Amino acid sequence: MTEAVNQIVDLDHLARYTGGDRAINAEVMRLFDAQANDLVARLQGILDARDAKSWMPCSRATRSLAWASNSRITSALMARSPPV
Repeated sequence: MTEAVNQIVDLDHLARYTGGDRAINAEVMRLFDAQANDLVARLQGILDARDAKSWMPCSRATRSLAWASNSRITSALMARSPPV
């Protein structure tokens, strides 16, 4: 994996859980990518609809994704995210 990926996801953290297996790392990254794209689409819909009620569950899911993947960028963005 490239340095650009390591700036987004802590690959050392990932390797602690996968044993550094490249195939497992790649699968985890594919799952992360799919879930992140889904959450971005959901958040965009929530923002477009100004749906304050749906914001929190989606925000929590996004934070959970960031925590589980130790995503540096997602974590930083969610820490500063304003309420709808």
